[in-house]
Amino acid sequence: MAKVQPVTQISVDAVDIPVSELPEGVKALVGVYEEWTQKELDAADDLQLVRAAKETLGRQIISSYRQFKAEQDVAAAPDEVIEPAPAPAPAPAPVTAEDLKTETVIVTGDDSE
Repeated sequence: MAKVQPVTQISVDAVDIPVSELPEGVKALVGVYEEWTQKELDAADDLQLVRAAKETLGRQIISSYRQFKAEQDVAAAPDEVIEPAPAPAPAPAPVTAEDLKTETVIVTGDDSE
């Protein structure tokens, strides 16, 4: 997990001031700010872990349900007879020269006559 770097200076009204020169009360506020920043980083890290865990769990739920459904489908039809696939149609006979001796009619696209 990431660690917050200590604040060494603050900028007030465009003036940079070292934290070491601040009054004790302001230094204490800077310390609280650093703690909260650390908590924010820790929360962001935790959120990433939770999101990844949820994504993994979601995939596991779907996979488990699909497996359950497949097992149910198999159990629901134990006596079902599976018919073999029909035999393929016989191949057409080869075309012979005699088959090609037929009258050929040419049709045009205009049949309004």
